[in-house]
Amino acid sequence: MRKAADTIRVTAQLIDARSDQRIWSETFERQLTAQNVFAIQDEIAAAITAALASRLDVRIDAAPGAAGGTSDIDAYQAFLAGRDLFITRNYDNLARAIEMLEQAVEADPDFVRARGWLAMAYIVAPHWGYLGREFVELGVGAAETTLAANPANAEALTALGLSRQRSPVSDYAGAIDYYEQAIAADPQATTAHLWLAQAWRELGFFGRATAAVERCLDIDPNYPMCLYTLAELAAMQGNHDEVVARLLRLFESSHQDPYPAFLGIIARHGDDVLLTLMLRELADVVGPGARWMVPELRRALSDEAYDRDAVLARFEARLRAEFPDSPGALDPYSVAAWRLAFRAYDRIPANADSSGWWWAVGYPGMADSPHRREAMIRARLPEYWRAHGFPPQCRPIVMTGGSEDFTCD
Repeated sequence: MRKAADTIRVTAQLIDARSDQRIWSETFERQLTAQNVFAIQDEIAAAITAALASRLDVRIDAAPGAAGGTSDIDAYQAFLAGRDLFITRNYDNLARAIEMLEQAVEADPDFVRARGWLAMAYIVAPHWGYLGREFVELGVGAAETTLAANPANAEALTALGLSRQRSPVSDYAGAIDYYEQAIAADPQATTAHLWLAQAWRELGFFGRATAAVERCLDIDPNYPMCLYTLAELAAMQGNHDEVVARLLRLFESSHQDPYPAFLGIIARHGDDVLLTLMLRELADVVGPGARWMVPELRRALSDEAYDRDAVLARFEARLRAEFPDSPGALDPYSVAAWRLAFRAYDRIPANADSSGWWWAVGYPGMADSPHRREAMIRARLPEYWRAHGFPPQCRPIVMTGGSEDFTCD
């Protein structure tokens, strides 16, 4: 693509990748103005599509318009920025994504795609420590408004899926149904594949989770949360070498995380450098000047003589004093990470259940802890299993008198 003054020239080529031979080429030149920028994009895209369909002798259905439902350039630019910030979300980017997507919807209230992405950003915000607004209610409202305009909007369906999965009374069957509807509506909906993978992960179906997150990465090989979830699944299955290999890709991205699923297995394998780097990132997530956490957490993870109860009380008192409003310090994933390190399994916050922490490997005593079992019951995993089948590592137990129980490795 080249642009000179108000003229745009686009050259499209079809190359045979095996022979590097050019099969087809055409140049499109148009006068470009602010008023016709989307029309020009659609016109050129349609011309390329028609040429390729004829050259390849296949049917290629028309794609959505370039603007995806708006004629407002400001709304479209804000949408593109917000969408990219959402995909690369971290403790800074998510807040900026919400801001940009809100700008897009404000500039064009009928911009359905932007409202669908905003619904997802709202819904996930509390799980990144953002608690200052009624984000879940905002997200559900945005999703319902979007679906009223377009019942097949994949992002709105995905947002409603997460609202079911993360509700106080978890509804995994309902969440999975929404994710599958979203994928049927748009097979390229990466976040639907990701959140479906996380639902399967929490339920203990690691094979299904891996297949779903690998589909996300087939579509977008650099989606940071999909890279994280793929590494997380290896950690939960105790595959240390695979964990390290997958984390190397993640560390090249913009992702930030407290790593609750990883600290135990990395500590057990004695990877001191990697463990220290992860603990430094956890500290940086909490806020500037929080690296005093690192030696405390290292000892909590490895020193059997450490007075964990006493130190944890002082540790959290200092966090409350120094970082009262930090999203990273309020994020349930962060809280779960340091309480797992201190073996305070009875104090993992209920809203950290979304991390599936009960499958984490390398935390002494956790597998047999009654608090792990209580969390699984609180998340209604046994209800789902009895209705839909148990994962490989869990089994139903029939008790005396006919009552049902379960056990997991």
